[in-house]
Parts: sequence; C-alpha cells; structure tokens
Amino acid sequence: MTPLSPGHYHLRGAILGVLLLILAAPTWGLAVTDSWIFRSEVSPGQSMTAPGPAQRLDLEDNYVYRSGIFTTGFEWTVKLDPGTLSGNVEGVVSARYADRLSAPGWTSVTLSHQGLTHESRLQGTIRAQVTGKPYVGVAMPWPIPDINAGVPIKVVDVDLSMSEDFTTGLDAEIGASTAYEGLKFDVSAGLLSAEFGLSFYNRFRFTPEAYQGTLQARHLGSGFTLQEQDVYFATDTSTVTLPLYLDKPGYWAVELKDFGLSDNSYVNESGVSLSADAGVPLLGTGIGFEVHPLAQFNDPNPFALRFERHYDTGERVGQFIVQVDAIPLPPTVWLLASTLLPLIFLEVEAARNKGSPWSDSEVAGTV
Repeated sequence: MTPLSPGHYHLRGAILGVLLLILAAPTWGLAVTDSWIFRSEVSPGQSMTAPGPAQRLDLEDNYVYRSGIFTTGFEWTVKLDPGTLSGNVEGVVSARYADRLSAPGWTSVTLSHQGLTHESRLQGTIRAQVTGKPYVGVAMPWPIPDINAGVPIKVVDVDLSMSEDFTTGLDAEIGASTAYEGLKFDVSAGLLSAEFGLSFYNRFRFTPEAYQGTLQARHLGSGFTLQEQDVYFATDTSTVTLPLYLDKPGYWAVELKDFGLSDNSYVNESGVSLSADAGVPLLGTGIGFEVHPLAQFNDPNPFALRFERHYDTGERVGQFIVQVDAIPLPPTVWLLASTLLPLIFLEVEAARNKGSPWSDSEVAGTV
C-alpha cells in the first residue's frame, strides 16, 4: 500500500489545529462606548490665600517718597479676611469595551475624558478693611515758608467677589481678578495741591493638572472582585487602556470609582497699590508716582486646592456590564467548522482511495 505523502499529514494537522484553536479561544461582542459626567467639588472651608484654613491678617506700614523739594508719605493699614473659595471641576469620562466574551479570558477597557463647556467654576469673596493717611511736605524757596499738609485718616470696608466659569482642560490656566479703587485723598494747603489714591486688588490663577480614580470588576454571580487598578490622566489627549481577566462565565460589573481632580496648582495674590500727584502750580513744579504693589499680603508661590472626589451613588462614577459565555460557540465558529469538516472528510476519502495504512477504526475515529 502506498503511504500518504507528508503534505497530507500537514494539511490534516493544520485543519484540525486551526479548528481546535478557534473553538478554544474567546471572541468578543460589539465594541460599546459609555460616558458619564464626573464632578469634583472644592473642599469646604478652602482658604483663598493658603493651603490650610483661612487666617485673618493685620498689616500696617508707612511709605515715604522724596523728590526735589517734595517729601510725600502715606500711612496705611489693612485688616484682611481671606474668605473661602468654592467651586467645582466638571467633565465627561468615557469607557470603550466589548460587551460580550465568548469564553472566560482577557479583555480590556479604554478610558478617555474631556471637559464640559463652561460647566466648571471657581468663586470666592475676599474682605478687607483699609485705612490711609497721606501727608506732603514742600521745601519752598526763601522767603516762602515750607508747606506741610495732611488729611484725616480714611477707613473703607472692601468686599471683592470673583467668579470664573471655564471649560476644564488639563494644564490650561484660568484666572480672575478684581480691584477696589475708591480710596481717594485730596490734599491742598496754600500753594500746594496733591491727590492720592490707594487701590486694593485680588487675583487668582488656577491650573487643573491630573484626574485620578480606580477601576474594578466584580462577578455578579459569586461576588468575586478583581484587584482595583489605578486610572490616571495627565493630559487632555491621553487615554488609559487597562486589561481585565474575566475568568468566570456570567455577568461582570465593571465600575469606575472615586474619580476626580487629583493634582492642581493655584496662586492667589492680594495687595494694595499707591498712586500720587503733587505740585505747586506757582512754581511750575510737581511730582507723580505709582507704587504697584505697595504691599502684597500672601505668598505668591502656588499650592494645591483641596478637592473632594466624585460621590454619586456611593463612590461610583459609572458602571457597565460584560457578559461572559461558558462555551465559545458563536455563529462564526459554526460557519468555519462547517467549512473545515468537509475538507477533513475529503482528505480521509483520498487516503482510502490511495490505500492508506490507517485502519477502518482509525478512519472512523477521525471522521
């Protein structure tokens, strides 16, 4: 009897191997995308000017400016109540995944995020009591006597409110500023005329830098949970792909939890600025100057605001379900099997006709 050529054995082995591989490997269902809104709130009691709780500041000083025949001075005090900051960062996080597996095995989920237009906000009010008392001295030419003039102290209570709506973008700075310029002084004495203005200002700059949360899969039948995996976004264009080994048939709930703004940079600046104009029209002489800032009340170095993580139905931001089948028999496998089995039968028949050394029982077992 003529033995089969090696090519026949190779063909038969390849067909059977491919068939078994397909039957054993998981296949995936449709690719699905789900999206959820997340919101991180500024922690209650967050100071506008420092990382910790707000603290009242009491400051005072005296500024002196000399030029030619003029000597000017300005005594000032500021009692600052920094107030608190409130607001939120809001956006959308999306998950792309396969909603069904044909058998237990590996799958993955890809996460992305984007800001919601003008749905994020920072706002706060800073309060201060500001006092000022200017004086001017002029060394007049002989025989005109020197001039020394001042005005009574003025006190003003300042409330500066700021609010900025923005679209959250990682590494995109936003800011707001406001100022009070109503503390004015007119000084006049004989030949002297002078005007002073003291303004109080506040501004902040804020930069979101990163989001963070956790992803966890839980088998609904047994309650078994996989180890949590960190989700971390550091840029607007970044995506995060995480592997999941769903090793049991049934339904798995995949949850994104405790998600929110984790890193940020914030700077607040408060201070006063001084402007002055003084002159003696008869002599055709005068001075003018501005000092900005005359004083700054808080450290201009950035610090991180405290934000709460997202809380919606506990700590969960979003959830999706993946169905895992026990036996991998989707329609594509049946189709491929129906194609391969006739090829195996034809090969066996060809072996019979050529006088294969296989026994009838071996052939029957093969078929």
